[in-house]
Amino acid sequence: MNKIQYRQMSALAILFLLFATACTKTVAPDLSPAIFGTKTISISQLKSLSIATEVRVPDGADGKQISGVVISDRTGKNIDPTTIILQSDGTDTAGIVVQLDTIAPFNPGDWLVINASGRKLQQVNGEVMLKDIPLSRIQHIGKGIIKVISVPVSEALKNASKWNGVLVRFYDGNLTGGGGSYNGTLNFKEMDSTAIISSRVLPGAVFENSTYPAAISAITGILRVAGANPYIQVRNAADVNSTEVTRLVTDEMHIIGMDNPSHYWENPKITFGNTTLETVQSRYYVGDIVGNLPAFPSDAGFLPAQSSYLYLMLQQPVNVWDFKSSVDLVVQPGIKEIRVTFAGSQVNGFITKSTYGDKINVNPFNPATDSFQLDLRYTIGSYVANTVSATYSATGKLYTVVFHVPARRELFKSVSELDPYSYRTSVDQFLEEPKFSIINYSVRVDPNQDPWALPAPAPIIITKIEYGY
Repeated sequence: MNKIQYRQMSALAILFLLFATACTKTVAPDLSPAIFGTKTISISQLKSLSIATEVRVPDGADGKQISGVVISDRTGKNIDPTTIILQSDGTDTAGIVVQLDTIAPFNPGDWLVINASGRKLQQVNGEVMLKDIPLSRIQHIGKGIIKVISVPVSEALKNASKWNGVLVRFYDGNLTGGGGSYNGTLNFKEMDSTAIISSRVLPGAVFENSTYPAAISAITGILRVAGANPYIQVRNAADVNSTEVTRLVTDEMHIIGMDNPSHYWENPKITFGNTTLETVQSRYYVGDIVGNLPAFPSDAGFLPAQSSYLYLMLQQPVNVWDFKSSVDLVVQPGIKEIRVTFAGSQVNGFITKSTYGDKINVNPFNPATDSFQLDLRYTIGSYVANTVSATYSATGKLYTVVFHVPARRELFKSVSELDPYSYRTSVDQFLEEPKFSIINYSVRVDPNQDPWALPAPAPIIITKIEYGY
């Protein structure tokens, strides 16, 4: 039940409230940014001004400006060097082609405000283009969020005018053309669909003539229009993901630090509850009893030289609401495998106690009853996946477990059984921002386990996490 809390209000606050309610209501001022002294409008509103082959954007007191995030990539050289594609930074699902009067210096994710007052809007080969913009008309205001629309090819073709200049992503299909390499005009066709969309590789693109993968799990590009023919402009080879693992990103777990807001344990490098851990490579969230610890003397012989290690202290939870030692991570779209290198700690005996008398006391490892194991867990809507590794029965030895991340079609099949109506949306949301938990599923039996105490400790050490794309 929700509780409503009443607090005593100061006399000054009451007087202020009475004064405010007695005042005459006024129209709220327009607080939209006007960096250049002009009215900010959406990208869609700007494009709607293009009612002829060429028009001028109003100037003076009626001047207009837009803001958005750069989604084109000049380093891939698959776009004219004076051109950027700006995508809406708000709820507007629109983008626009912007041609500068010089070589564009902007990168993907740059958040820009462009003063379009008095400049030309041209309809060029089916697209609305904002023309001849000097750098003095552009202000960089920070880094924005690049949004991607995941849709079937047929839907992108149908909405090409609406989504022109927007970053789109298609899944599960094949490229054809170009003799098997990025060359000229290619065609992408989804599996189990007749819809086809073309993709163009400009002469001089960095990835021109390199081989594209035989089977594609995801392809990302800017939705463009050439006359009546929509196409996607792939920015670089990284926009095309193979069904096989072709790229590994490795986190050697060199720990920079770990936030510990509540020092529950006498050892301040052991946390209780959710907290943040940072490595040189990434940022993680760790749950329940986890340590950012120098190697215990019993583990120092087999661990590589390093200042501290990620110890997951508690064993496998028996119930879903139990404490669990875990690492939560968010990865890039296109993930296919997560490989975790870990070892069962050789430590035993008393580790530390809490300010309330709880103790972490590790029993000696018994290979007849005890084992080390990891679980990879993720949630999509009401669907919860648990992938448990093999069991290992030796302490002081590094093992690498490989967790396969199902492809989109596999996830559709699994998730639709529990959520037949919105499974596509929930799967696509997961694929855009994949989130996982790595949970200590080890077992170390305590024959004298106190039912009112914490679960038995079964410490493991994670030394490396590899992400396969």
